[in-house]
Amino acid sequence: MTYIITSVHGTWPRANRLADPGSLLRRVLRSRFSSTNVTFRDFSWSGTNTHETRTEAGARLAQFLRDGHAQHPDARHYVIAHSHGGNVALYAMRDPAAREIVSGIVTLATPFIHARRRDPRRYTDVIAWLMLAAAALLAFVALDALALPLAGVVWLIASVLLMVTMKPVVARWLVATASDEQDAIVSALQPPVVDRSKLLILCARGDEASRWLRAWDVVAKAPFAIGCVLLTLVQVASRANLPVMADGFARSTLHRGLEELRLFGFDGWSLGVGGIVLCVVWAAVLLFSSVIRWPGYWREPLLANVLVEIGTGSVPRADDGNTHQAHTFDVPPQTMRSRITRELLRHTAICDYPAVVAAVRDWMATEKRLR
Repeated sequence: MTYIITSVHGTWPRANRLADPGSLLRRVLRSRFSSTNVTFRDFSWSGTNTHETRTEAGARLAQFLRDGHAQHPDARHYVIAHSHGGNVALYAMRDPAAREIVSGIVTLATPFIHARRRDPRRYTDVIAWLMLAAAALLAFVALDALALPLAGVVWLIASVLLMVTMKPVVARWLVATASDEQDAIVSALQPPVVDRSKLLILCARGDEASRWLRAWDVVAKAPFAIGCVLLTLVQVASRANLPVMADGFARSTLHRGLEELRLFGFDGWSLGVGGIVLCVVWAAVLLFSSVIRWPGYWREPLLANVLVEIGTGSVPRADDGNTHQAHTFDVPPQTMRSRITRELLRHTAICDYPAVVAAVRDWMATEKRLR
């Protein structure tokens, strides 16, 4: 039996340990399956830490696997991937032909991408109300600047009626638009489901990259949570008829008010100014929530983070609804000097750790895979 093993490196590879001809992994596999029966093929991609780069690399890997199968149609094809190279390997499985070709995938210290939809209906009413209020106030300011105060007052009265009638329509539009965007984002970022029998997941306990991503997932949620709290406060205030703070802010900053025009207990200026302020705050929070993710995920589309909760996990989804099993190893820690000069973090050292290499060898050599 001939074995074709495709190696896929991870993010920002200074030295592709899987591609090293003298690596422990290659020596052990050649010894187990006979060097004449094992061929290694190295797939290279930019290693840039973005979702777009990984999905594009997955499509190229699928073509790479098809080309390898065309050259060796009777061989068993395996993929061994390190770090985010595991996500690239899973993205390649979107191609039905590549999925059929591959007998198994081994991932080493891979932080599997998970994309889950957020609930777009929770705050659509208050967001729709803020959008309409901001638009109404901007129009009023424009009419006031044109020295048309009477037209401005008429417009404010009309805008109140317009907001009441249009808010349900805008809210439904927001839900529908958000749902369509979520479908597109999840389909682009969520790796496909892979048969559990074809996937071997190997991890290092205390993996530095996984810890960093988990910590950054928590940090990146804070601005979004703050924004949700702000919208909740607006929602509660509008229902509880608590206009004092907003009215006081409008008077202290604009020195004018329209007390005779009220909606949900808010006067006209409080309604408009509060709407604009919260819209700006909310936009800033969402922008910050995307920017703060850069240390973990680098560039990421703003809508992707707003509408979809994107994170990583130790295992991907399974085809039968159950979870995959991750095998964790105690990769010995290295000295600080070795970590810096020789890149011997647990995250990278896993590629050459004897127990991990033996697990790969034994998994590939099981009778279930040789029959």
